[in-house]
Amino acid sequence: MQELLNELLLNVFENDDSVLLQILSKNVELLMEPLEEEDAVGMDEDSIYEGGMTRDERFGRYESVMREREGRAVHGGVKRVLGVMREFVMARR
Repeated sequence: MQELLNELLLNVFENDDSVLLQILSKNVELLMEPLEEEDAVGMDEDSIYEGGMTRDERFGRYESVMREREGRAVHGGVKRVLGVMREFVMARR
């Protein structure tokens, strides 16, 4: 995930979001696994998800956590990356 975020940040200052969306599309499986696969939930102690959460609950948690992170972001590029990533994932709800 850190590699993905680094790649997004390196490309955040493109004029539009198309480059960011291409990068996210290349990594869609990585992004969607914890939301779609019940076995992936709660395995990592740093996870924002808890075991037993439904798919809908995971998407809800993802959206609220990402909005919090966007709100706390100081750097404009980080805020943009988080917003594009959140919209990309939530479009697959």
